Amino acid sequence: MKYLEKDDKCRRQAVIESVANSILRLEVDGVTVVGINGVDGSGKTTFAAELVEQLEVQTDREVLSFSIDDFHNPQTERYRKGELSAQGFYEDSFNKKALIKKVLHPLKQGARRYQQKHFDHRLDVEVDSPTKEATPDAIAIIEGVFLFTVDLVKFFDYKIFLHADFENTMQRGITRDIAIDSKQKVEMREKYLKRYIPGQKLYLEENSPMTVADLVIENTNFVAPKILL
Repeated sequence: MKYLEKDDKCRRQAVIESVANSILRLEVDGVTVVGINGVDGSGKTTFAAELVEQLEVQTDREVLSFSIDDFHNPQTERYRKGELSAQGFYEDSFNKKALIKKVLHPLKQGARRYQQKHFDHRLDVEVDSPTKEATPDAIAIIEGVFLFTVDLVKFFDYKIFLHADFENTMQRGITRDIAIDSKQKVEMREKYLKRYIPGQKLYLEENSPMTVADLVIENTNFVAPKILL
């Protein structure tokens, strides 16, 4: 993220505090599960981290943090329709059954015994993370793309969608993923244009996440997010 001036920090902090207050006002029997969704590069990971930090300031309740990135499928499954397949990106990237089994179902069905991670996509290996038990009134923040599909959305008590336009998110993603190699940047841009962006458009068209969200935040400009709904 670019350096934030004092006024920018205040504006962004005000949005984070507002979201934290909304979550703490929720009346939920058991663990409160919050989903942060948006397209790749929309700022989900940064926003989630800042929200967790703010919640930890405002409450003594346990605050847990999860990412759908820790529930990838193996590369052979992710690319079985082809490395540039938009449908493959949307349908085959993540092991949603593992996310439900290890996180969402236990947190919402009372057992509260969860596992933080299932897969390391950088090493392309399954991870056997230790089983932990959430406190009865914990708050769980879960961020990621494709998070508000019909099989997952029912587990969330509060749903946040970060909106950002694809041109900006693509540039962020290329800068984030590639260490300033011009050839790799060209290849990555092609992947965004043929796989990532079309795959996310399939998700947006099929699931209308902005409609199902409880809160929509315009986050194209990181330094000045705006609450839209």
